[in-house]
Amino acid sequence: EKEGLTTEQYLQACVEKPPLFSRSPETIEKNVLELVKKFEKEGLTTEQYLQACVKQPSLFCQSPETIEKNVLELVKKFEKEGLTTEQYLQACVKLPPLFSRSPDTIAEHIKAYMYCDFNNGIKIDIQGIINRCLTYSTSLIYIRNLLVPRLKLLDPEIKQWGRNALKPKLTMYLEDFVNKNPKGSITIRIRKGDMTENFILTMNEFTQKNLGRDDIFNFVALESFN
Repeated sequence: EKEGLTTEQYLQACVEKPPLFSRSPETIEKNVLELVKKFEKEGLTTEQYLQACVKQPSLFCQSPETIEKNVLELVKKFEKEGLTTEQYLQACVKLPPLFSRSPDTIAEHIKAYMYCDFNNGIKIDIQGIINRCLTYSTSLIYIRNLLVPRLKLLDPEIKQWGRNALKPKLTMYLEDFVNKNPKGSITIRIRKGDMTENFILTMNEFTQKNLGRDDIFNFVALESFN
């Protein structure tokens, strides 16, 4: 309780994650304190980690070694871009599911954001990127940050879309387009980069899954837009 955890908070965590009711208090305490000890030099506090556990109750049960591995492997993937353990830990504190997510999955999401910024002429800022929602699916990251902005240039009506309804709106928009243009496609210009193939594949899979066609978009990959 000195670190700010209340009985009400822990009971709510148990309700969300029932196995906690039967877990030994010593085991839970060990999981929390060992994880904090592993990253105390990087500034992680018991108070911060406990609040993360309250938001993501499964963390109370998860092995400190597994979480440490998740964090360190992710940071290593982006050390050339200047990502530090301290920075990523603070992102995890703000978005607790990151502690337990696969480093490979989160790395793909980060690269998707980087590719979107690259296409939009935004300087790559790894610290800014890790403070975005890294738990969004790769397809949603592409749709929100690259595909829809391109479509807005082609159709002013899209400017009215709310960001929280992008996938349903996009599906309805494309369905209407297909009905009016059974064999037509929409040309989207993008810049070539490390994630170009991933972007094209992800968007084609999205249209195949939702509309039964993987050729709705005609992606034209250019070295530059100049």
